[in-house]
Amino acid sequence: MGLCVPEKFRRNESSKVYRKLSNERYKVLLDECTDDNVIPAFKVGRSLWYWGGEEDSEKAYNLLKKAYTVLQREKLLHILEIHYNNRDIRWVDMTGYPK
Repeated sequence: MGLCVPEKFRRNESSKVYRKLSNERYKVLLDECTDDNVIPAFKVGRSLWYWGGEEDSEKAYNLLKKAYTVLQREKLLHILEIHYNNRDIRWVDMTGYPK
């Protein structure tokens, strides 16, 4: 929605509560990430990935990795791994990825 909303009305996403994710809350999200409860870990992991900065990079990676593992999304795990190790790349070519 950011592109549709005039800049003066946009929320400052970098100030979200997720930036101040406590270690205790982080561990709870990892522990509670199960087949029927993937969304909280995925949502917080995604927010940390985009807005958390370098200090939250590992937490974001672990939350997303756990969510993708529970969902059995091997290709997304592969993409996540590549982006985590190379944060400066903008996209990943998956045309040669094993089927």
